[in-house]
Amino acid sequence: MGKTTVGQGNTEWILQQITTNYLRKSDLHYAIAIEGEWGSGKTRFLKTKLEEELNKEGIGLKIVYVSLFGISDSNDLYRRIMAAMLPLSDPNGNKIGRAFQYILKLMRRAASEGLAFFRIFPKVNFSIDPELFTSLFLPRKHLLILDDTERRSANCDDLSLFGAVNDLVENKGVKTILVSNSFSPKCAETDEADGPKKSTDVRGFDSEVREKLVWRCLRFKPSLEDIAKSVFADPADGQDRIDIIVQAARMANCGNVRAFLKSKSFIEDLLAADKNYLGDAARKNRQSALQELISFALLICLGKKPVKPEKPDYASDDIPGIFRLQNQNERYARFSSFGCFNDYFGDSNGPSLTQLPEEYISYLERWYPQNDDTINMSELTNK
Repeated sequence: MGKTTVGQGNTEWILQQITTNYLRKSDLHYAIAIEGEWGSGKTRFLKTKLEEELNKEGIGLKIVYVSLFGISDSNDLYRRIMAAMLPLSDPNGNKIGRAFQYILKLMRRAASEGLAFFRIFPKVNFSIDPELFTSLFLPRKHLLILDDTERRSANCDDLSLFGAVNDLVENKGVKTILVSNSFSPKCAETDEADGPKKSTDVRGFDSEVREKLVWRCLRFKPSLEDIAKSVFADPADGQDRIDIIVQAARMANCGNVRAFLKSKSFIEDLLAADKNYLGDAARKNRQSALQELISFALLICLGKKPVKPEKPDYASDDIPGIFRLQNQNERYARFSSFGCFNDYFGDSNGPSLTQLPEEYISYLERWYPQNDDTINMSELTNK
């Protein structure tokens, strides 16, 4: 895989590999795989950025997204593909009628191209076989994305599933992207709902796919700026807001998109409170306070919020240990002094938008009381 600059991310490179080096090559009857850490935003990336790229590049493929979460066998796969292809989201709620009309439209199109449907359907019967439906209509201008491959059922018939995917890719020429945290069979996950859970079992589907069906495996590594821009896309916030969020993510060592999404409401309300701030706290200090508070929010969503440290029995000459304890205590004091965290992330009646600006002002006055004049004088003295 090509090299990328450290911290830069490789999302644009992955888009190029998919569109130019895979989708535009009709002779490649192989799948392409994307690996990435749990929560890194693979699914969000494919559902948003990839579709935008297909439209921009003029590639006439419609994405058919299918999750393999809890899947059992090939029949289950065909049913999910068929369900994903049928436009059942009618705003008027007439789902059955919409699906019926769509099927008739596909049947008329197929009949006009020479398919003898009266032989396939000798009598009026609208119970359509999912495998037949998939074989007839999926190869026509569709890109199949099979996500959560590592989260299929623990009792999944891997041989059956691989046979179905292999048939779609090699025999029917369906362009296919397989997505997983890892295609290493010894790292395959079971179908747990909350977060990854590793298994020591060797899963046949993973090894078969990686060795026999995948043309290239691309490692998904978005930059923190890519993640921040994808979640906080409002241009009114400006680049300085994105920079604050990115710095906060670095402080929290967080590259997990789920944490960004869970804390999005809090972060947007906090930035709005700062935008409307009329006090005299120094701009530099306000930026530091925002970064600190946002990093706390990300840590909460990662399950790593600061906790009150237990006082160890340090020797009187253990200066590094004493400093570490002091820093931990101050960090917990800062975290616990901001009462709005529980409104957004705890068991409550919901966030209070009127309370957040007051909490923010109180936080500035307690931990960042200096104004711009004081900061400038301090910097001049230091020089």
